[in-house]
Amino acid sequence: MTVIHLAAAPDGLVQCCARCGLVLLDLQHHKFVAPHGPHWWAGCVAVEPGGSTATSEAPTCAAIA
Repeated sequence: MTVIHLAAAPDGLVQCCARCGLVLLDLQHHKFVAPHGPHWWAGCVAVEPGGSTATSEAPTCAAIA
């Protein structure tokens, strides 16, 4: 199942969803700066079992109250 998250600004070496707080992984499945350098998401991120990709779709994750 695909869930769309909204990337918040990086906090130190970690980037989370601005709506639900999920730690967003980069394309190499790292949640922090990897040997190849940081990959910070901008906008929305589609998270699927096989990986994550940038998307223009609206967030579908549950917002924290």
